[in-house]
Amino acid sequence: MSRSGPPQNPSAWSCVVKSPVKTILKSGIRCFCKALACFNRHPRPQHPERILLVAGGYLGDTFWALQTIHLLKEAYPEAEIHIAGRPFLHDLAHTLVPDSRIHEIAVVSDRTRESGSLRQLKREARILGGKIHPDLVFDMMNNRYSAWFCHHLKSYAVGMDIAEEASPLYSFCAKSHLIPSIHLAYRPRSIVNQFLGRGDSPDIELVPPVPRKSMEQVSAELNLDRPGRTVMLIPGAGWAAKRWDPARFRLLARSLSEQGFQPVISGAPDETDLCAAIAKDNPEARIICGSLSDAISLLPHCLAAVGNDSGVVHLSAAFGVRTITMFCQTNPAFCGPLGKRSMFLRAACPLSPGEDEHFCLGIPRLHCERPERMDCSVQQVMDLIRRP
Repeated sequence: MSRSGPPQNPSAWSCVVKSPVKTILKSGIRCFCKALACFNRHPRPQHPERILLVAGGYLGDTFWALQTIHLLKEAYPEAEIHIAGRPFLHDLAHTLVPDSRIHEIAVVSDRTRESGSLRQLKREARILGGKIHPDLVFDMMNNRYSAWFCHHLKSYAVGMDIAEEASPLYSFCAKSHLIPSIHLAYRPRSIVNQFLGRGDSPDIELVPPVPRKSMEQVSAELNLDRPGRTVMLIPGAGWAAKRWDPARFRLLARSLSEQGFQPVISGAPDETDLCAAIAKDNPEARIICGSLSDAISLLPHCLAAVGNDSGVVHLSAAFGVRTITMFCQTNPAFCGPLGKRSMFLRAACPLSPGEDEHFCLGIPRLHCERPERMDCSVQQVMDLIRRP
């Protein structure tokens, strides 16, 4: 099988063209971005009044981006910090900044799953920029779309060279080769540290979000009756190729119930049917679907959490919960949950990404029909849950 291929969802910036033509096209875009940047130069603010953190990625990426808030507060204690991203920011950042400083935006994070309109991004940036007038902007998404968005905020913008040909749009461009680890969690912190002229540490300790509810409230709402024996199952993921078979999740939930544990199935709003199918005919199973706040409130009190490579497992690991994650298409060295009690199972597929590869076959693929895909057994998971 080839290790390259076109994206599943071509967008305004990506064209399926032959390699030499694509190289010329990228060079042209870089020259265009350099010219644009000449007309949008801003002096570096020494004492910024308002800082905007653009963290519009999916859950895990946003969680990592928010780890830089304390660095910004430390460096600019008088500044007013704003955060822009997806709606779930309100549950992740409600204790970091006032709710009025959390803004919802629709910047493209993943070109494989999302399409984008440059005109819409330009309009959205001008509306947000006119509302808060930031002096300093940190782009924690670092792709062509987010660089374009930050450029039109008309502020001093900080990003990283992984935005490729759109990197010249940044006023300050951090260097990816200076990141102390290949793990994606290090990128946001490295951007801030490079901008501030600080060195990076190879160690990182993630601070989990603050729950909105107590364990008593969540237990009463979900009717939990096995305290200390709750195991959260997280069957969803950004695309199908990263999902363990729902039938195995269902069998795992049943095995947990039979052995005295209480399975709680957690999912996003569009995963209601998936969660319901896993909990079917299992009176001990509970469902949290569509409420990230409830999942965050329950996680610190769980005995374990089991899921695919997705955002909630990163929160679980940060809380210090025993976190078991299934990997196949993605490499845990790049995106595995960070935590002392985090562990993973990896399918024995010959196409699994190697040491320096993030994805198998080089790029993310929404679907995979290989028989080895996500081939981890229920017994393997149960053994890790019961491990002393």
